[in-house]
Amino acid sequence: MVPQYNTGQDTIPVDFNPLPPVSERDLSATTRVIRYEGIPREDNPLHADWITMVILGIFIIYAIVATFARHIFSGLSRLMLFMTPGSSPSDPRSIFQWQTTLANFASFASLALFLHFSTIIRDGLFPFDTDGILRWLILLAAITILVTLRHLVTLITGFISDNIPVMTEYLNNIYMLYRLMGIILLPLTIGISFSPEIPPDIFVIAGFILVIIIIIVRIIRLLTIFTRYSVPILYFLLYLCALEILPGAILIRMLIPR
Repeated sequence: MVPQYNTGQDTIPVDFNPLPPVSERDLSATTRVIRYEGIPREDNPLHADWITMVILGIFIIYAIVATFARHIFSGLSRLMLFMTPGSSPSDPRSIFQWQTTLANFASFASLALFLHFSTIIRDGLFPFDTDGILRWLILLAAITILVTLRHLVTLITGFISDNIPVMTEYLNNIYMLYRLMGIILLPLTIGISFSPEIPPDIFVIAGFILVIIIIIVRIIRLLTIFTRYSVPILYFLLYLCALEILPGAILIRMLIPR
């Protein structure tokens, strides 16, 4: 039956064919449909309410740490210039302070968010069929577990080789570079989520370039520490393979599907 519109004088038939309703079960797990002027549109997976809350939470944590422990961030510039940080780098207690723990968590969250965007843009990198906040939580948990395992292996290596001060200073530098990585990647994640003009791929490529630069800085820092403590170059090569190359190779193998 065709609806009719009565103008008061003549009756004009109007062909009105509304879009069929969309049920929740017809939606995929990764898509929500918003009706605007009768046109179904998909949500942008790079911009969601939970992403905004995560970014805001990271900013709050960084602000708290900067308020109560400004020295945690003040040594980052000296670190990039290959200078010795102002605080005692061989003091293991500095790793477990609540300020450093919060700063590390915020940096891991920032890194996980950047990887979350990267796996969306570069489809196929993430091995699990998940999306949204669950994917970010899995990445955050994976980063935390890998860093913890690296911490334990480094301490055990220092204990076995009787080079605990060397490995403790190395760990302090590692965590400082993770904080630097989190701070640098945070503006890029904001650009990916909120920039309407610049393609997200540009931010992802820039982020990976910065990560590679930080990894190179970390290797140079490791060489500097070993040289200062007069550790043989053979030990440096062994540590480099065991603590830098092998974990990275395992992570890449896990992320790249068969």
